Amino acid sequence: FLLFILVYAVFVSGFVFFTYAEQKQRTLGEADKALALAAKSLKYMLPTDFHDRVLDENSISLEEELETRRRLAAYAMETPFVYLYTLVEKDGTLFFATTTVTEEEAEARSRWYFYPYEDAPESFREAFLTKKTVYETYTDQWGTFRSVAIPERSPGGRIYLACADLDISALNTIIARETFRAFVTAVVFLFLAIPFFLIYQNQYRTIKRANAEMAHYQRQLEE
Repeated sequence: FLLFILVYAVFVSGFVFFTYAEQKQRTLGEADKALALAAKSLKYMLPTDFHDRVLDENSISLEEELETRRRLAAYAMETPFVYLYTLVEKDGTLFFATTTVTEEEAEARSRWYFYPYEDAPESFREAFLTKKTVYETYTDQWGTFRSVAIPERSPGGRIYLACADLDISALNTIIARETFRAFVTAVVFLFLAIPFFLIYQNQYRTIKRANAEMAHYQRQLEE
């Protein structure tokens, strides 16, 4: 009886774990599709030759930086993405070519153009080398995100990364909600099985008691 309960509990636990893993994979898959669509849209919001002119900290004027930042911010306001930005590489360091910023960040720095992204995920650097799209879940000074980095080529042949960040706390909320729903379902099934467990246990005790009485009668007959 106890072994049967243990096996049933393991089955229920497996159901909850499988539901969690499946929901996490499906949620991240949907998020990745949206991230890729947003990142691929960035090149249409910027001047065609913009990244060909991103050579150093003085190549782009403050006026043009503010204009490109405004375009990206207008797009970001109508989407769930926290940051939209592009990255260029120089001497092994990644720099922001353009990016959305919060009000606090705008007050902290007047310019974010060609600002070094020192704690960029290592996979972003690999994207420059392999020219392949990468997805990454990471935590940095701005928060915890699910991000995409898509290698793009400017008309002049310069490689840059088009990136989009999504606050992963929203994804975790969805995953946690679906996992909790699976857990509640498993608990309901567990409680539904308890009456059958009790009936089985009662019958087992009844049979055991009857066998003991029969053994007693048999001993009396033998005597």
